Amino acid sequence: MELDRVRWRLAFKPTSNILVCGDKNGIIHFWDILSKKLIKKYTGHAYNITCIGFNADGSVLASGSGDETVRLWNTNTDHYKTINVGYRPDMLLFSPDGTTLATSGRKSIMLWDTNIGKLKHIFENTERCFRFEFSPDGQILASSKGKDTLFWDTKTGKIRMMFKDTIEETILAFSPDGKWFATVRKDYYAVQLWDVQTGKLKNTFKGAPKYVEEFITNEDGSEKEIKVPSNRVKSITFSPNGNTLAVSYLNENVVLWDIKTGKRQAALKGLRNVSRLLFSPNGHTLVSMKGYNIFLSDINTKDIKKSKLKHTITEHHSEVNSTAFSPDGQTLASGHFRSLQLWDLPTNNQKQPNSDTLYKSENVSLAYSPDGEMLAGLHPYFPLNITLWDASTAEKVTIFNGNGKNSRNGNIIHHTGYIVFSPDGKTLAYSSRDNIVRLWDVKKLTSKSLIGLIRGVVFGNQFREYKGHTDQIKAIAFSPNGRIVASGSKDKTIRLWNVKNRKHITTLEGHTDEILTVAFSPDGLTLASGCGRGSIHLWNVKTAKHKTSLIGNDLFSAPPSLPHRKDDPPNITSRRRSAITSLVFSHDAKTLINANRDGTIHFWDMSTLQIKSTLSGHVGMNSLAFSPDGKTLATGNADGTVLIWDVKP
Repeated sequence: MELDRVRWRLAFKPTSNILVCGDKNGIIHFWDILSKKLIKKYTGHAYNITCIGFNADGSVLASGSGDETVRLWNTNTDHYKTINVGYRPDMLLFSPDGTTLATSGRKSIMLWDTNIGKLKHIFENTERCFRFEFSPDGQILASSKGKDTLFWDTKTGKIRMMFKDTIEETILAFSPDGKWFATVRKDYYAVQLWDVQTGKLKNTFKGAPKYVEEFITNEDGSEKEIKVPSNRVKSITFSPNGNTLAVSYLNENVVLWDIKTGKRQAALKGLRNVSRLLFSPNGHTLVSMKGYNIFLSDINTKDIKKSKLKHTITEHHSEVNSTAFSPDGQTLASGHFRSLQLWDLPTNNQKQPNSDTLYKSENVSLAYSPDGEMLAGLHPYFPLNITLWDASTAEKVTIFNGNGKNSRNGNIIHHTGYIVFSPDGKTLAYSSRDNIVRLWDVKKLTSKSLIGLIRGVVFGNQFREYKGHTDQIKAIAFSPNGRIVASGSKDKTIRLWNVKNRKHITTLEGHTDEILTVAFSPDGLTLASGCGRGSIHLWNVKTAKHKTSLIGNDLFSAPPSLPHRKDDPPNITSRRRSAITSLVFSHDAKTLINANRDGTIHFWDMSTLQIKSTLSGHVGMNSLAFSPDGKTLATGNADGTVLIWDVKP
């Protein structure tokens, strides 16, 4: 299943365990949440599914699409009829009796007769209104417009009541019995409960206001640090029995509130920063989303404090760009689009980072310091930022611009570089898209002294640059003794640099495509390199000579500049093999593991130079990481999953 940027594309079929999801290809998936199996699919929309919803008895499913239509599917016969709405619907909702369908998007909210597909009402000045809700009796449609929440009479199309000073595009919900109406207060932290008949405030559920520091770029290119709210309400929903209000926050676990007392009932661990809360019809399951993840939580209706996360649907995550094990092997860091996640490996649960840190940002490269005390992350968008976190507390230690003082890449919007710590942890290296390798002094970066801070502002903490590549650098690695840095480039070459005297040692040539990964053997005598054409070369680090080429399942022709080994196949034209995206040696140096973009992992016996085993994962593998004990391998994939393998290299 690929959901790709799910927003309003989830719905439970009433009185069932069926969860329905719409994807970017216009396909609708039906999932049984008990068996976790796909039941069936609906196809027919020409473009992506933008919104989805059932009528009250589940006999009709409405799906909105980028093809500017809404389809009404009979879930018993699987037949459908089409409403041409004339714009891309971003949200849709059935009235409780199922005779009316409300749609919204770049045009006003419209009410449609579901029996004949005719337009009933257009609500004025409701363009791009993404939040609305029917009252349980269907007589009111509540919608947000600017900072006002409006109650519309669905029979006349006129305004009946107005709530002022709610948040922009307010989050709103009716209780199942229609007596209460919930909105988010304009400070973003509190949910207010209103009496629908009188419009009077009944109760307020207060969150915990907190602020985080964030850097923004001014029009002149300078950076400014601002404080932004971090615990804002993201989504609310009532339980089917109306006794509980579930609230998700930006940097706090989902909280279950008691409607009658206004007190917290429980907090669901592992559900920080989720959105689009949705109860199953029986109230036993709460669905939530974070990015591309769908979480299923078990709600214990007898003792709600025992409610907990029970399952995660992972087949549709955003791309995983990087993975890194902590030196003690207890934590795995994974970089997803717009998020950084930490996983506790003994329990396989997501860790809860401090709310002041790990704020929403993409990390294309992650690295733990050798002592495990620090985690570094590279945020690739202009201005390029490298962040150092305290690995134990998840507190941000420092954030700095990775471009350097005299960078040539200031006009590059997206930087596809990589970061790595030296073996002693004193140096952080960054491979840049502007063809330069930069080294940073970690001690100076983390210094809290006034002199250190002034020196960093005036002179910067970068202390070395290596120039010579003619195209962007795609891979970087320190030798085990920390004396050599190897950089692989899109210019099809590998350069070795002397860390101490800052000089270029040599250039390794022979690959016929961009270098995507490099790795030193544990003894530092061999360098392995992989490229986009699917070849792996081994190099003697001391002599800078090519040692051999590793041949996978397909024959390939060795580059003209490289001599054939006696047992190499004849020089023939080959099929293009899958790109080598990552390389890592086992700790005993007896095995070299490579990840291919086609989803295969090869284990090479370094004594025979033959593949001794192969694993099949998901297409689009981006990274490999070995646990310190050599027994666990983690792979980050383009489909958003992180696969954990038990291995015996």
